[in-house]
Amino acid sequence: MNRSSFTILLSLVLLFGISTEIIAAPKTTVKGYLAATSLELFEKAALYRAQDDEEALKKLLATGLVFILKAGLKVEVVEVKSSLGLVKIRPRGETIEVWTNIEAIE
Repeated sequence: MNRSSFTILLSLVLLFGISTEIIAAPKTTVKGYLAATSLELFEKAALYRAQDDEEALKKLLATGLVFILKAGLKVEVVEVKSSLGLVKIRPRGETIEVWTNIEAIE
């Protein structure tokens, strides 16, 4: 196995291990992070926030499909997109799933 193949293999093993660790245990939300019912809406909201377009962000928030997380909500991790720094979470006891930043859970 050459060096670049080994590096790729090691990266995949580490990435899988990190993803498994994130999903394995219940987490708690951190206050102030965006969350959305779809990945597309989350990316749109994050873009508006990055562009400092408060009017557009307020319109998205008014739909109820995008919202600001409150602290202390117990959640399960449903899916991880490590390359994007995103997770799909589900409040314990609920069926709704939302996308947010990995940093939004601890």
